[in-house]
Amino acid sequence: MKTYRIFLLTSIGALFLGVAFFLSILWITYGWEEATDSFDSMIIAVAITAVVISFFYRRKLKYLDSDERTPPVFKDTSHREVGIDADRFDFEQFLQLAGENHIITGKGENTLKLRRKFTMLSWGAGAFLKYDKDNSKIDIHYFPISGYTSYGSRAVRKMDKVVEELIRRSLKS
Repeated sequence: MKTYRIFLLTSIGALFLGVAFFLSILWITYGWEEATDSFDSMIIAVAITAVVISFFYRRKLKYLDSDERTPPVFKDTSHREVGIDADRFDFEQFLQLAGENHIITGKGENTLKLRRKFTMLSWGAGAFLKYDKDNSKIDIHYFPISGYTSYGSRAVRKMDKVVEELIRRSLKS
């Protein structure tokens, strides 16, 4: 299933769980008639929120699913170059290790697009990696799915640490 659909379904599922929780609180507090009157307002709010979420995050999610093999050009993208010993680095082992911890959304000869798994509370970050064997480096472009938020910044930092560890584990002894 495509990344965008999974994200949208997860987000809408979280919103409906919140609505159900809020409705049950209203029902306990004010009674059923008052709760059903408020339920109509909640459905409208959920629909507006779903449209807004899909509008703001669609570009990033479409990029992850695309066949494009160029770095992302989002405003909140951060770039990092990691110097490596090309003779000791095993790109195939790196791909295997990355697939265990992340969801690989695109793979080329020396490029890789990956993201963290979506949960109801976490949208995580995405990354584009390009392995340059001739110059002994890996270019990494990170971007938070949620945009300019404190959680998005933390997700990028966490993903950077995980990718750095995967690179270290992919070096041959």
